[in-house]
Amino acid sequence: MTNDTDLQLAEPEEFAAPIQEERQKKPAKPQKYDLQYDGRKGYIFKLMIVDLLLSIITLGIYSFWGKTRMRKYLVGSHTLAGDRFEYTGTGGELFKGFLKVLPFLVVIMGMIIAAETYPVLAIIAYPVLFYVFGIGIYGAIRYRYSRTRWRGIRGYVDGSMIAYANLAFGRTILNAITLGFAIPSSDIAKHKYIMDNTYFGNIKAEYNGDSKVLFGAHIKSILVGFLCAGFGGVLVAAPIVLESFYETGGGINTTVNAVPGLISAISYLIGIWLMIIGFKAARNIYKAALLREKMRGLKIGNMRFMSTLGGMDLFKHKMMNGVILAFTVGFGYPIIVQRNAQLFARHTVIMGSLDEFDAQQAKDQGIKTGEGLDGALDIDVGFF
Repeated sequence: MTNDTDLQLAEPEEFAAPIQEERQKKPAKPQKYDLQYDGRKGYIFKLMIVDLLLSIITLGIYSFWGKTRMRKYLVGSHTLAGDRFEYTGTGGELFKGFLKVLPFLVVIMGMIIAAETYPVLAIIAYPVLFYVFGIGIYGAIRYRYSRTRWRGIRGYVDGSMIAYANLAFGRTILNAITLGFAIPSSDIAKHKYIMDNTYFGNIKAEYNGDSKVLFGAHIKSILVGFLCAGFGGVLVAAPIVLESFYETGGGINTTVNAVPGLISAISYLIGIWLMIIGFKAARNIYKAALLREKMRGLKIGNMRFMSTLGGMDLFKHKMMNGVILAFTVGFGYPIIVQRNAQLFARHTVIMGSLDEFDAQQAKDQGIKTGEGLDGALDIDVGFF
């Protein structure tokens, strides 16, 4: 005879198996995935030489195809969890995009040239040119996302180029009014607009970055920059003092007199390098912190992102890039491209479960041409 307790605890036979399976089912354990890069600087150098020669022969027209070949190689040299990224853009798309914005650029550039004679035109031309930078940045990001794939799934960016340009222009004015103190909040606000309109396939990205964590790095980068510039100024001025000293020394032989000339040359070179390259490189202390916060605040489905790049690491990296460029007279640029890609991959970590990351193909936005303004104005949007 079955008592009431047995009746309450008994499970109907048809539900027993599903319930047992559900009890045994556990969510996949989050994993860490490292971004891998296997590009070769020799091939990058070959691409750059071919691009340079054919661009000269074609009066610059081939540069759109050369830029595309470089992007295809760099993007395709990255893998995640064994699957390679793919770039599907074409040189023809970039060239058509450039032709679309060419008349507008001719008018703006004409106004800037004419501003030398009629200064009032500068009041109109420069703000307009600066405003279109925002349009160019958003257009470039939207185009490149739509042409980048992983596991066959492409990304896309929704939103409005005009809305982003309004935001960027307003934030720049705010940065100027606050003497640069609003830069961290402005950078996060602009990135948030982009990420909140970004999709990988049918999965919408979420972004919750915090600008407060950037303020310390922002101030530190400015102080280090002024320190580099100040020390560089001392090194540039030192030869003048030395020359004055030896001119009034009297009785010093020729060999000793030759020493100040050598010291002067070295001091000038290091001083100018510190004032120009050092000051700019110091800003990378802030850029590294910004990259970390851009990664930390980003979520796509069940995937989270992290960058382990330290501020001083990036500062030293950029300083070395400057040395390479200086000592190779520009021919070492392929080495810098290689170093940058390796650095980014080495410090990028993606966390979550790719087994449960079920993205479906994104809608086709119908983008038929490249970024136009980005190519014409050489805007850096932080992508290849």
